[in-house]
Amino acid sequence: MNKIMDKLKLNTKEPNWLEYFFPIVLWGVWIFLYSYIDFRSLTIWSTTLLDCLVDGNLYNYYEIVHENIHGVPHAYFCYNYIILIPWAIWNIPIWLIQRFLHIEILSSTWMMAWSHLFLIAVFLVTLIFTKKIVEMFVEDKTKQAWNCYLIFTFPFMFLGVVLAGQTDIIAIAITVAAIYYLLKDKQGMFLLLMAISIAAKPFFIFAYIAIILLIEKNIIKIGLKLACSVVFMLLFQVIYQNAPMYLESYAAGTGNSIIEKTVTSAIDANIIYKAPLVIILLVILYFVAYCISYDATKEKKYYVIYMMVAPMMVYFCFSHYEFYRMIYLAPFFMILITMNQKLYRINVILETIISAVGVFLMIYYKWTAAVEYFNHNAMKVLGFGKSTSGCTYNSLYDLLTAKMENLLMIQNIAAAVFITAAGIFLIINLPAVTARIKQPVEKCERWLYWVNTAVMYGFMGSLLMCYFNVIP
Repeated sequence: MNKIMDKLKLNTKEPNWLEYFFPIVLWGVWIFLYSYIDFRSLTIWSTTLLDCLVDGNLYNYYEIVHENIHGVPHAYFCYNYIILIPWAIWNIPIWLIQRFLHIEILSSTWMMAWSHLFLIAVFLVTLIFTKKIVEMFVEDKTKQAWNCYLIFTFPFMFLGVVLAGQTDIIAIAITVAAIYYLLKDKQGMFLLLMAISIAAKPFFIFAYIAIILLIEKNIIKIGLKLACSVVFMLLFQVIYQNAPMYLESYAAGTGNSIIEKTVTSAIDANIIYKAPLVIILLVILYFVAYCISYDATKEKKYYVIYMMVAPMMVYFCFSHYEFYRMIYLAPFFMILITMNQKLYRINVILETIISAVGVFLMIYYKWTAAVEYFNHNAMKVLGFGKSTSGCTYNSLYDLLTAKMENLLMIQNIAAAVFITAAGIFLIINLPAVTARIKQPVEKCERWLYWVNTAVMYGFMGSLLMCYFNVIP
């Protein structure tokens, strides 16, 4: 058996070609088979940016988006278009085809696939900088390789990049690069890149505050560095304040609802107010970050990674977010797992629990996985094209509600498991706690990685069964 494994090059310490093959196939196939509504809109909004630039009409961008001449599913783009600039550059070839040959991008499977490849490319950039960071802490090439594998097979990386086709991976790539430069003691590059990342998508602001409080103890410098993070965001808002449809687009988007739901995720004080739990925990975490002192550069670097994970984990445990948003955990979550060699195995197990339960909880939203988003043109090419009107279950949500009588109770239990696993992870990976652990490095069995990977196979397999209407 070992000879056969050796011949097939499967008997390796690092992830072998077969372990990469199936996730790569999953990514590649779903790029063609599934087209989520946000991805369709974002692709067209990126090419609209090119139209406005060529026509000298950039100031009216939000108004032109609202006119929706290409019939995208959304009427408003509620963020600033900084996040779309690199995607627009990538999409120049398909924009030229649409503008001059009058072939609609949305009607072409191949042009949409080209647009999707940009997100894959950004993911690879994220992976490169993540690897550079891991190399600062871990010399073992095998552990470095498994770190890349964990990121690649993290379910929410698939959900964010492939299934939903979101721009969040752009902000993540910029942030990972920023942390790399911070760990290399290049604070200027760190501040610049974080300002760009937060202007593009503001979610890393929670972690940024913790990092600044960790590395800087001078109150004035803390204030200045925190102000630096919103320079580009405020500058954009000042420039576009009076632009046609800019304020209307912002008001109509998800940004305000996210803030509202975050604030209302609260502890009821039974008086006249509610205290937002997520804000309470973040403030406590920020206080801890400010009070932390470290003796060595390596310890400081460890805390930097920890503080990139902890605020985001608190946010995902006690606040509202879209189903793909946990992608923000991916790079630093896996880096922290790889760094803590003493608890490597238990951390992989906790990550698998968090991922699996997190995916289950996200199915609560009807639009998370729906058969209507399958690319019917691609399905027809494969000989599987069919109308979804006859599907018994139009989404995984419909499937769960039909098969589980006590779905809400089960999801409440799942949420408790999710929060407990996240809390345990944050506690045991605190440097002060890890230092007290005397046990040797834990070996992680290969099957644990397979269980982790299987989460997405189960998710996508269930969705395909809904599409083909083969669930009894």
